[in-house]
Amino acid sequence: MKIGGRSAVHAGILFLMLSESIHAQKPAVDDLLVLNHVTVVDVRTGTLQSEQTVILERNHIASVGPSKSARYPRNAPSLNCHGLFLIPGLWDMHVHLVFGDWFPGAQNISLPLFVVNGVTGVRDMGSELDMVESWRNEIEAGRLSGPRIYTSGPMLDGPKPRFPSSVAIATPEDAHRAVADLKRRGADFIKLQSLIPRAAVFAITEEAKKQGIAFEGHVPDAVRASEMSTAGMKSFEHLIGIFEGSSPAEDDFLKGNK
Repeated sequence: MKIGGRSAVHAGILFLMLSESIHAQKPAVDDLLVLNHVTVVDVRTGTLQSEQTVILERNHIASVGPSKSARYPRNAPSLNCHGLFLIPGLWDMHVHLVFGDWFPGAQNISLPLFVVNGVTGVRDMGSELDMVESWRNEIEAGRLSGPRIYTSGPMLDGPKPRFPSSVAIATPEDAHRAVADLKRRGADFIKLQSLIPRAAVFAITEEAKKQGIAFEGHVPDAVRASEMSTAGMKSFEHLIGIFEGSSPAEDDFLKGNK
């Protein structure tokens, strides 16, 4: 079939675009790290896959496959991982990264310790939001070593919070304002503590649904676990309220402190 005129121009432009796209998709050698002869632990099936080659491109896994058929630039940085095992990164689902002055030096101590112990993601259940967000930005930009961070920012607690990194909540108005503010500032979810008054608890759940942000944490002393479940709380930390709610004597237990 003969191509001429405008069709030929279009075909030429398309060829150049495809060529540039293919060229752009080819990674630079310095962006690669090749892990050779490693045993991959398949956590879905519980099986071990020996003699695998894993090719990393910057912060992504580009491929996993048998070492004997792996294809990559031979001048790419590589490690001989014979006798070593590779697992998916772990998540620590309850940490406090910046908790008042409880953990001095956390940026230089806690963050790298997570990574060297295989923890590549953390759920931060109460911290100073501005500081944690600055760390998260530095980590994502590759300027700081640390895990992926999912954070609530400061916890919401009663009129007299017991812990640092907390916002005092006394009224439903406080609750609505605090949830909206945390959402605006970039918190990933809302963390509840134990001393929030009953009316304010349900104001938190109402505002969280309005803002489209999850709420998680303690079952406050003023409510039951079943009520928080019905309201849509995503996680129940430390099983607070769960033991009481699992007993036929729940009413008696709830008369005391949880």
